[in-house]
Parts: sequence; C-alpha cells; structure tokens
Amino acid sequence: FGIFIIFCLGIVIQKIDFRFSNYKNILSIIIFSILLISAYSTLTRNVYIGAIITVLSSIAYLKFKKRKVLLILPLLSLALGLLISLSGDIIQKSSINLSNSASLDIRQEIWSDIWQKISNGEVLVILFGDGRYQAEAGNNIASFLIDNSFLQFITYQGILGLILFAYLYFYILKNTLRRPKNALWCGFYGFLVAWPAMAVFNILVPQLAILTLLTFFIDKFSITGGVKNDRDT
Repeated sequence: FGIFIIFCLGIVIQKIDFRFSNYKNILSIIIFSILLISAYSTLTRNVYIGAIITVLSSIAYLKFKKRKVLLILPLLSLALGLLISLSGDIIQKSSINLSNSASLDIRQEIWSDIWQKISNGEVLVILFGDGRYQAEAGNNIASFLIDNSFLQFITYQGILGLILFAYLYFYILKNTLRRPKNALWCGFYGFLVAWPAMAVFNILVPQLAILTLLTFFIDKFSITGGVKNDRDT
C-alpha cells in the first residue's frame, strides 16, 4: 500500500502548477494532501523516506532537462539509504522516538558475515551466492530475515546476480527518461529514484517488477496510444 501511495504521489506532482484559479489544480492539491496523510498513516519509516524522495525527485524530473542529472539521483538515493542504515546505533541511543533499530542491527550483522566470507576466500559463494539464509537451520545469525533487497541478491544470487539486477534497473531507468514527461512517467521515475533507498530496508524486488510492467502496459495500451503530457496539451 505504501508503494502504491508513493507511485501516486509522483503522478499527482505533475498535475500541480500552484495556480489556484484552476479548479483541476485545486483538486490535484487536495488529492496530493490525501496521499500525504495516507503515507503518514502507514506509520512506516520506509514509506516516509520513499514519499519524501519521490516528491523531490519528481519535481527534479519536471524541472531538469539534462538526463545525466536524473540518472545520478538513484545513486544519491542509495547513498542516503545506506547512511540511514548505518546510523542504527545513533538512532537507538538518541531521544528520537523511531521505535527500535533491531532490524538495522541484523542487516549490519549480515554485512559482517559476508565480509567474513570474503576474508576467508570463499570467492564462489560471493560470486554466485549459496542461499544459506533461506534455511533457518543453516543460519548462525539470530534472525534469517534479511529484509534488504541488495543483501538478498548477494546471499542468494551472489555479486553477479546483483550486477545483473543493477544492469536491468538502469536499463529501465534510461527507457523511462526517454518517454514523454507526463504524469505516468513522472510517478514511475519518482518511484525508481526512491526504490534504492527503500530497498535497503525491505525486499522490494516484486513491487518493482509489478509497477514496471504496469506502467509500461498502461503507456503502451492506453486508448490514446500513450498517456499525454497534460502540460503540453
């Protein structure tokens, strides 16, 4: 539900031009406000992060004309996600009420375990993965729930699997930036940028696949032959 809200936030952003004389624009602002309230109501830190990044990146998508800038934003999103993940101890010891950081600690444990494998020279396991965390009996860590898309690829499919996924991700991103700057692609781009940061905290590969197929399907088979850019009509 949070992913759907984030996707819709990016779509509605394209509809807002802050001219209050236009009733359609006022309606868009109302819908945008409802979506923000819905995002807050999820009480999920990851949705908060995704919503903020989606809104900012969607605005950047509409304002910037250079594709190079828009291609860099997902990398900045990933850096932000990793920074938040590594700050688990700081969050836990601070007075900020963000629940506990147990899941962050587990991810750090798994990173340490992977680094130990590299130090021990287990090259094949690192390259191709071994799926060890899929079986609770074969796991020495307190919880085998990885809850991190990148760690999932590394442990199940190895570094090569992660590289292949990264290639597919940027292939989709480049194709998105070649499309008309309409509401549909604005929302999808916003979600794509938010995805790396959110993926640090959740398994979000299925959601990425579903929204990718849905977006391309809507654009391909819409009655108008492609969703038009409302600002250009």
